[in-house]
Amino acid sequence: SLSFVVHITQNSNLVSSATFSLRMAQEGMFLYLCDVEVPRFLVHVGCGGESLAEKDFATVFAGFCITVFAVNKVTSKSSMVFKSHQSHVSRPPVHYGEDISYFSHSCWLSGNGANVVGGVRVFFKPERREVPNPAMDPEYDVAIYRFSLKFWYPDATAERFESKDLETLLSMLGVL
Repeated sequence: SLSFVVHITQNSNLVSSATFSLRMAQEGMFLYLCDVEVPRFLVHVGCGGESLAEKDFATVFAGFCITVFAVNKVTSKSSMVFKSHQSHVSRPPVHYGEDISYFSHSCWLSGNGANVVGGVRVFFKPERREVPNPAMDPEYDVAIYRFSLKFWYPDATAERFESKDLETLLSMLGVL
């Protein structure tokens, strides 16, 4: 019996953490392990006359790092199964849309028989701040509120990553 813990840090400071169970969903080549709510965290983005669509969210989310641990509840063994690649911590890919917005990170687990890519999406939504004077330009925060984790094989010709592959990976990592 496993549980997972996600830590979201900003410049090495923990800003959100959540424990979750597997909620696997196969989507093509990807195996999603979860899509869960995380404790809400606000990031001030300002704006000062600039529209949110023009905002450089990669700069806003620079310095964020995502780490996920698998915990065996029977043996108390744990192992890191995901940690953001440094290039994504420095400048993450960001999707900003009307319906859904997120930044994403990936990592590559290789060696000792493993050759798997992990990816996360951290979802956010804009929230308008109250300003003291209605004539002032609007100010915004973005609320981080949800997180998803998936794994896949990096080779496009490889098989899809499935639950049996996750079990093998967790065994190699010493959690099972």
